[in-house]
Amino acid sequence: MWTARVAWAALPFTAGAACGDALAKWSTPAALVAATLLWVAWGAGLVALLSPRPWGFTVLRVASAAAVTVTVLAAPGRGNTTIAVALAGAVVAAAAACSSPVAHAAANAASYGHEQRFPLRAPTPIAVVVLPIALVVVVAGIAGGPLLVATGTVIGG
Repeated sequence: MWTARVAWAALPFTAGAACGDALAKWSTPAALVAATLLWVAWGAGLVALLSPRPWGFTVLRVASAAAVTVTVLAAPGRGNTTIAVALAGAVVAAAAACSSPVAHAAANAASYGHEQRFPLRAPTPIAVVVLPIALVVVVAGIAGGPLLVATGTVIGG
């Protein structure tokens, strides 16, 4: 658990530079909304790691996948060192956050007394095909509206 907590807490320092550089080219309202969404996702992930709950693990899975995706999208045009640190930080944070100890802690946070709960694992075809599509839809649904409104596309947002 502590590895995941430390890696997630360090995420703004590791991937933040790449994301900040990428947002510098955006318009001010869109950059402000995107930065706010990034901070909210990071904060939600940190709360989920500091106070494990079953719902928090779901938030953590979505936020960690979004962190890796945003870091990959922010990487082009950055220095090699910045890209390496950002990608390593995001991947380590995501891997640690979605690890078995974190899943077990989240599942057992709602257990009664000495009861032990075991998290379910998705079958491989679902984990490889369906879950990435679902994550894209969820993240696009959360971030799309505010970003479209910030860029002036109020009807689409």
